[in-house]
Amino acid sequence: MLKPNPPGNPITLTKEIMERVLENVSKVIIQNQVAHLSKVPKSTLSDWLIRGTKDSEMGRDTIFAQLSDRFREEQAKVAAQTVTQLRGCPKNYGALTFLLEKCFKDDFEAKSESHKQLEDYVLNFIKPRMGKGDLADGISEAKEEGR
Repeated sequence: MLKPNPPGNPITLTKEIMERVLENVSKVIIQNQVAHLSKVPKSTLSDWLIRGTKDSEMGRDTIFAQLSDRFREEQAKVAAQTVTQLRGCPKNYGALTFLLEKCFKDDFEAKSESHKQLEDYVLNFIKPRMGKGDLADGISEAKEEGR
């Protein structure tokens, strides 16, 4: 059985850790998997990237901004490489498009706007009411009234 993590401060971002993270981006693309390969908790990497994006937007040249900017650059290189491979249309193009759709949802997701709205409605309106019984009560009432 594994021992729990010792209490203390979270990992501090260093140049060495940043280089290890950036090296792993081209291997697995996905942020959570990059964190795993880099031996950094995924929430920590996410926090560093969020902080870096904010620092970069504010014009601060921090280690977090450098990580965030270079992380996105490495992801963009993988996207460019994948698009180049798609132009040659290899037999496994479906796997390549799957990677683009899943890893770069904002840029390559195949869902239409109406599909996204329907998903949002189901997840944020219908599902919460199902747990409370609101919808079930309305359905049983309709059956009793013969609707």
